[in-house]
Parts: sequence; C-alpha cells; structure tokens
Amino acid sequence: MTAPGISPDSPGGRPHAEVVAGALVRDGACLLCQRPGGSNMAGHWEFPGGKVKEGETLEEALRRELEEELGIEVSVGERLSTLEYSYPHLDITLHLFRCGEFEGEPRELYHTAITWLAPAEIDRASLVPSNLPFLDILPRSGEDIPSERP
Repeated sequence: MTAPGISPDSPGGRPHAEVVAGALVRDGACLLCQRPGGSNMAGHWEFPGGKVKEGETLEEALRRELEEELGIEVSVGERLSTLEYSYPHLDITLHLFRCGEFEGEPRELYHTAITWLAPAEIDRASLVPSNLPFLDILPRSGEDIPSERP
C-alpha cells in the first residue's frame, strides 16, 4: 500500500509526490521551519508546506498544511515556481506559492523551530536540497517576491 499523497506511478516506477510550499514574508524576512527529529532530513530548514492529498488542489493542500503545522490561516497567492526533485527514496514535484496575509501567529506545532530570515541570511547548507532553487527567485533584500517566470 502506498502512503497518502504518494503515488507509485512516477517515471521509472519510483514513488512520486506532489508537494507544496509557501513563501511567507514579513518585514523583508521569509518564514523557515526546522524539520523535527525522526523525520527525513531532520534538523534541516525548509519553506513550510507538505504533501498534497488525493482530491485536494495545490492551494487547498497548502492552506491545510500551514494550519496543521503552524496554526495559521493563509491567503494563498500566485505560484512562484515549480520544480522536480529526486530524493533517494522519492521523486517530488514541488510548487512554491506566494502567501499573502495570514491570521494567527506561526507556532511550532510540528517543527522543532521556526524563524524569520532575510533571503541573504539563509544558510544554504542547512536548507533541504529541494528548497535551494527557491533562494534564487527571492530578492536578496526580501522586499518583494517576483512572479513566476515563463
């Protein structure tokens, strides 16, 4: 049996998951979350989000994940980037969305820690590898996030 959100039908027969992440920006800083112990890549930082469940749109999945993991309700904006990434155990299609205003204050309901960092302050070595390309689309000042490029 395949885990929820993971399909066995990616090219090459490897497990595949659709994953969403949110770019939440406050005062020029992005919200990053530290993966908890016992999880894949524990201790690494990531943009908040998670796997899309069957029947969900990408936007619905992102709203659900941010409510479950951070206790906030977000306004999901435009898609900023989509990329393919292969972990040793799983292929993913990862979608980064601009997140507008949100209700509530982000809390560590799932993650070990959360922090707000300007893009220039983010340590590339501590970020999960699938999130690294996102740093290239974030402005170094963190003032605004450009739209997805064709």
